[in-house]
Amino acid sequence: MKAGLPTFWKHVITVLSGALGAQALPLLVAPLVTRMCTPAEMGAFSVWFGIIAVAAI
Repeated sequence: MKAGLPTFWKHVITVLSGALGAQALPLLVAPLVTRMCTPAEMGAFSVWFGIIAVAAI
């Protein structure tokens, strides 16, 4: 038997770490963006981002 993790579990860890990183990035950046923008700008950005998110699906 091979030493270390099987290939399947290496792929699982790769996908899991990528998904966690992709979800953690907005949580870390959001406080910086909200300090730089006014509430009106954040509202416009949220509407625009919502439309883009729906269109991307």
